Amino acid sequence: MVIIFRKLNQIEEEQLDKELSYWISDENKQRLYHENRFMVGEGNWRELFIVNPITFDLVINDEKISPYSVGLGFGEYKKSGLLLSLGGGGILCNQTEIKAVINEKAEQLFLFKRDIISTSITQITKKVNIGDKVIVVNTKNEFLGVGKLEQILDDIINHKDTRNIALRNIIDLGWYLRKGK
Repeated sequence: MVIIFRKLNQIEEEQLDKELSYWISDENKQRLYHENRFMVGEGNWRELFIVNPITFDLVINDEKISPYSVGLGFGEYKKSGLLLSLGGGGILCNQTEIKAVINEKAEQLFLFKRDIISTSITQITKKVNIGDKVIVVNTKNEFLGVGKLEQILDDIINHKDTRNIALRNIIDLGWYLRKGK
């Protein structure tokens, strides 16, 4: 199937802005918008790509160009909104404070699609609540994926509930090795 690349419509722009506002400051968001452009690749599903301004202008303004892919995949539009991809998470990793740092043992588990218990979390932002998404990094601040908080922050920090999942794996870099399964 042919992928059609186009500008974002108003709803897609609002969903992107909402997602970026969740992860990064207004200053970082404005810098990201200034230095890059976003476009939708629509085929079997709707993906969001981040590209440089020159590529954006070339693809949008020249109908003869029909690329297979452009830029870096930033997310995917779902019925529930914009879901950040591994590429998007990697870009935002050093710009966000919404992070969970996990220890070395948990890093290996997380990369194999496993969920994380509270004793494996060495540091977490104080801005998150149950159900919130966090960027998951190792102790060297290297991006590993995206997770969702499953316990109250105080319980995680104080390791009160060590048997239940504290951080659910949404997507991790091991996905590439599992061939997207």
